[in-house]
Amino acid sequence: MALFLLINIQAKTLPYNNRVVLIGDSGYTRLYKDGIGAAYITAKAAANTAIFQGISAEDFKQHYWPVCKKIDIDNRFGKMIFTTSKIFQYIRFTRKAILRTIASEQQNHSGRKLMSTVLWDMFTGSSPHRDIFFSTLHPAFIGRFSWNTALSLIHLLKK
Repeated sequence: MALFLLINIQAKTLPYNNRVVLIGDSGYTRLYKDGIGAAYITAKAAANTAIFQGISAEDFKQHYWPVCKKIDIDNRFGKMIFTTSKIFQYIRFTRKAILRTIASEQQNHSGRKLMSTVLWDMFTGSSPHRDIFFSTLHPAFIGRFSWNTALSLIHLLKK
């Protein structure tokens, strides 16, 4: 018997209407992150809207919907990151380049551990996807990863 675990990674079109608002995984959730965090963020926005603004669809559109859109934008960054990560895992020399980069970062105790931090943040969900994405654009990250990619490719071609 196969057991499948399903997680919500797609948002509802409109998680609100008059007197109704969906929170957490039933409305908007953060891609591959803690469901409790998404529930807290959306519940807080829904409660603030209901208490201080009103419970009409228009109230939720003005005050709750922007929070959902922010989560959705962050999830788009997450999709790019996880797609790129999956591609890199299947290409031998990029996989080795990632390992080389991490190994060199761990040996250098005084330098910034950019690749290690990016991977940590991706897999723990401790940073927004947007922040992780922009961390990969840091010149030192690009330089180190490019160098290690070249070394891994040269090593692979020598075999």
